[in-house]
Amino acid sequence: MADAGTVLTGRGEPGTTVTATNAAGEIIGTGTVNADGTFSIGLSPAQVDGGELNVTLTDAAGNVSEPGTALVPDPDAPAAPTDLVVADGGIEVSGRGEAGTTVTVTNAAGTVIGTGTVATDGTFDVAIAPPQIDGSQLSVTLTNDNGTSLPGLVAAPDLLVPEAPTDIVVDGAGAVLTGRGEAGTTTTVTNSAGTVVGSATVGVDGSFSVTLQPAQSDGGSLTITLTDAAGNISPSAIATTPDLTGPDAATNVSVTADGIVLTGRGEPGSTVTITNSAGTVLGTGTVGPDGDFSITLAPPQTDGSPLDIVLTDAAGNPSDPASVASPDLIAPNAPTDLVINDDGTSLTGRGEPGTTVIVTDADA
Repeated sequence: MADAGTVLTGRGEPGTTVTATNAAGEIIGTGTVNADGTFSIGLSPAQVDGGELNVTLTDAAGNVSEPGTALVPDPDAPAAPTDLVVADGGIEVSGRGEAGTTVTVTNAAGTVIGTGTVATDGTFDVAIAPPQIDGSQLSVTLTNDNGTSLPGLVAAPDLLVPEAPTDIVVDGAGAVLTGRGEAGTTTTVTNSAGTVVGSATVGVDGSFSVTLQPAQSDGGSLTITLTDAAGNISPSAIATTPDLTGPDAATNVSVTADGIVLTGRGEPGSTVTITNSAGTVLGTGTVGPDGDFSITLAPPQTDGSPLDIVLTDAAGNPSDPASVASPDLIAPNAPTDLVINDDGTSLTGRGEPGTTVIVTDADA
């Protein structure tokens, strides 16, 4: 309120009607909240008795807010304190005011948390207990025999860390992460490599929804923190992403010369499945913690045919197949349907495709 007691300012819901009444319940001013949420209304008659005014807001449907209060200036009372500062740690309020007046500091709940006296040089330092470190607004007044000043307002430091986010859920596609936290804080999501993959602001209802870019679908861990306007960072929460990604294909695959054992490398913990060209499973096993695997083939594979190796992770995602040829230890069947032409210059017949045909005479 202006010192002359003629103008009342404040904030409220845009478009609502502001009504100010004095202690006797008489309406002494009305107006409308502007589109930016501010209002300024004239008071008639001027209010300078040091009392309180009740201020209500009424919307278009006739709903009336709970009353707010405004202190009326008292021309005989001290001027409001100035140069207000809250010390680091929220343990003391300093400022300037009329020498000899009593300083009273109250918190946002109206509780007195400190008192003192303005020194002869016009300064004061008032210890406050408990320390105020939540970023809330403190009110400071000066009082003497003539009355109490209008309050000076100062913000306490915000040293409180937000609580860790809760109710974390990652959707089935790994594209969206939701949860709950302190309203107005910034949610930051990082993957296991420490890369930020999404951020958002916690809504007024305490919920948040973060789009993950790129989608996180490898079964890894995400770290979620909340940061308030003062830069305080919450403890982290951890979420696991859905595992929709198969292991990389097996590498360094080889078969022993006798066709009994197949070895290679792959994702630790994944299941190794080996099949022949007919799709028959010849062996299974697990990749060790060091990434190596060794599988016994039953029966041994010695016909030179290709073998497929697939790795499957704990979520059931298969890798692309790797392929390796078994050793060829089986001799071809003897050639058949042999025919020599009439002049003895050509021999035809049938045999295993790809084999080399060698013809020798009886003396060879």
